[in-house]
Amino acid sequence: MKRTLFIAMAMLVSLVLSSVQAQKYSINKQKYDYRMYIEQAGDPYNPAICGVASFFIPGLGQMIAGETGRGLGFLGGTVASTAVMITGFSYFSYSLASSYRPNYGHSQINYSGLILGLVGMTGAIAIPIWSIVDATRVAKVNNMYIQDMRKTSVNLSLSPYIGNDIPNRSTALGLSLKAAF
Repeated sequence: MKRTLFIAMAMLVSLVLSSVQAQKYSINKQKYDYRMYIEQAGDPYNPAICGVASFFIPGLGQMIAGETGRGLGFLGGTVASTAVMITGFSYFSYSLASSYRPNYGHSQINYSGLILGLVGMTGAIAIPIWSIVDATRVAKVNNMYIQDMRKTSVNLSLSPYIGNDIPNRSTALGLSLKAAF
């Protein structure tokens, strides 16, 4: 049990830390259009994997793409609408069963549970579908932001240098600087 809890916590921490790399989606979507996305080597988020992950667990694709809060919102919405659906249909079935008691005669059926169950079912179907579409968009937009960061960033690397000059039999020591714009 402790091992499972430890693994779950490690996965949660890694999801939270993965969101540090990219700017928030709410800011990125104002600048980038997901329809203009062109896949490049080195993109950290795969839109197809994010969509498939959200198919199995709504919100997981957003968490993979670095939007943990957004993913938890989709997951919570799915759980809440499923709970509303189950509660509504349970209430309606209880009302339906209690209206036909043989010794007490017929009473009126309460349809509010049916309406509540249908509303919950609509949410339980719509939110996961929306989550799949949103996960692919989040991955594409965040990838576009990272692609732009790679284009506009400056890379500087400093490394030690040891060279051997054969004619003078002296060894040169120093640092080499590599700059990429």
